[in-house]
Amino acid sequence: MLAIAFAELWDRLCRGRSAAWRESVRGEIRDWLWTYYTESVGRLSGNLPDLETYRAHRRDGVALYVFLDISELAEGVDLSAAIRHLPSMRSLRAAAVEHMGLFNDVLSVASDEASGYLYNSVLLAQYHHGHDRAQARQLVNGMLSDCVSRMTEAIERLPTELDDAGITGRDRADALATAANYTVYVRANHDYHYQAARYTSAPAEALEHGLPLT
Repeated sequence: MLAIAFAELWDRLCRGRSAAWRESVRGEIRDWLWTYYTESVGRLSGNLPDLETYRAHRRDGVALYVFLDISELAEGVDLSAAIRHLPSMRSLRAAAVEHMGLFNDVLSVASDEASGYLYNSVLLAQYHHGHDRAQARQLVNGMLSDCVSRMTEAIERLPTELDDAGITGRDRADALATAANYTVYVRANHDYHYQAARYTSAPAEALEHGLPLT
């Protein structure tokens, strides 16, 4: 039933979308699903990733690349492969999803710890570096600041790269608008975490699909 439901959802999402969009989303979903395998093996073996490895893992595991792609439907755009593969756009997308994933770590560290789930940047900083909670949070805060800097730099580079790639007119406007929207989504993710019950409640009361976390 799950496979049938996903096939139907995929069919609806792909209507009218370009081959480049479908290829991008397929790859992102595939990479996201493989993170569950990676984490399962890591937890069974006890070989937890170092922080740099985890940052790359978190970009796939947070599953927000797909969100960025789906947001194009709401905006009525369909970025070409030439735009998706611009270095600045790739850097911007990576920094945006990494920020959203790491920020989620900071706000969910108590519930992750309570459930024994160590794939969290704060907990990994404590595990690998012997930091206390405050030191670990500060380390992750530095990572978040780095993400913001990378996003800012990518947005500044984007117009020049669009010119160099000969991307003009509506395609150029769509690329610039989409890039600006990514920053809005990062801010919205920040605000959401201070409003959702699962992040503002005590660990034992944090909601996961409507049930207490155990």
